[in-house]
Amino acid sequence: MRALNGDLIPQKKKISIATHALHYGTGAFGGMRAIPDPQQAGTMLLFRADRHARRLSQSSRLLLTDLSEETILS
Repeated sequence: MRALNGDLIPQKKKISIATHALHYGTGAFGGMRAIPDPQQAGTMLLFRADRHARRLSQSSRLLLTDLSEETILS
């Protein structure tokens, strides 16, 4: 267990500060922006998904991992 904002959080529910990717930059992270679709309830509209997929794919190649843009977008 560890503390987060005064609450105890089980270690397995959060990324540990001892994670290699945090200390040495050996991870690729990507986030996508989306807004709710006003025309169809329960769906989201992605913002520039193709560009995001390209950046994440390039980052994964630098880490010698094969993550294609098609895989990200599927």
